[in-house]
Amino acid sequence: MKKWVLPLLLLLCLILDGVLSKSISPLLGNNTFIVSTQFYLIFQSLIAFYNGNNTYWLYVIVGMGLISDVFYSGIIGINTFLYAVVFYLGQINAKRFPDIKLARGFVTLLSSVGYQLSLGILLVIFRIQTNTGFVSGIPTVIKTAMLTTILFVIFDRLFILYIQKYPFIKSI
Repeated sequence: MKKWVLPLLLLLCLILDGVLSKSISPLLGNNTFIVSTQFYLIFQSLIAFYNGNNTYWLYVIVGMGLISDVFYSGIIGINTFLYAVVFYLGQINAKRFPDIKLARGFVTLLSSVGYQLSLGILLVIFRIQTNTGFVSGIPTVIKTAMLTTILFVIFDRLFILYIQKYPFIKSI
């Protein structure tokens, strides 16, 4: 059962990300584009920073990418690939800067913005989305980056408390 706690939390973050992003966008004054909360990417990055040195997590991330592709993007492989790249960047950061929170926050922010821009470019390439709204979506990316920064600080503190309370998580 312990092995399924974090993957279930990742799935919950994936679901909440879609639901809350749709609800929060109108509050931030954006009805055209969705300002994403990036709960999933933040939580995935935290797992990569604190516990990403085994292949179990790569399988979980690929599985979450497939679930995200089925429910959100419509093309199998886009989120699967992008989530794996974000996870890999988090692992590299954890190895190079093991205890520097600023570097972790910067990588999470870069991953969030890079994910959004990459997803937008791939959707234009696959002709799912036209490129007419891509440039006008830049303010949305900026709002998402600010929201991601705030949420990262909160989630990082909560994740550290969670690991201290349940040390088995470091061994999964």
